[in-house]
Amino acid sequence: MATSGTRAADEGQRRPGLSDPEDRKLKLQVMEGIDGIVSPDAIVASNTSAIPIPELAGPVRAPGRVVGIHFFVPVRVMSLVEIVVALDTAEETVSRAKAFAEQIGKYPIETKDRRASSSTCCRSYT
Repeated sequence: MATSGTRAADEGQRRPGLSDPEDRKLKLQVMEGIDGIVSPDAIVASNTSAIPIPELAGPVRAPGRVVGIHFFVPVRVMSLVEIVVALDTAEETVSRAKAFAEQIGKYPIETKDRRASSSTCCRSYT
């Protein structure tokens, strides 16, 4: 059995009681809902690696507030966190996301938005 929702979905399996974490329609609905609840200066972050940040930012009134934050697993052990930046992501958003990562004891690296995380890209070359 697969160990993550993404792998389970790729293998045509589902983990009981969990929705597919990369369900595009659901994530866009969540982003739209979040935009109506949070303060106008709140950063909206996602840990997705399959859905482009600009697409997730579509339902958000200020797409510059949207950023990807990808934690490497196992989270308790790995100090690296990826700050995924789209073309529309505001510099202030990037700075605040990095500061958040540092506040929780992580080492942030800034990456451009792409279909996979840095760890996935690195693994494909080994």
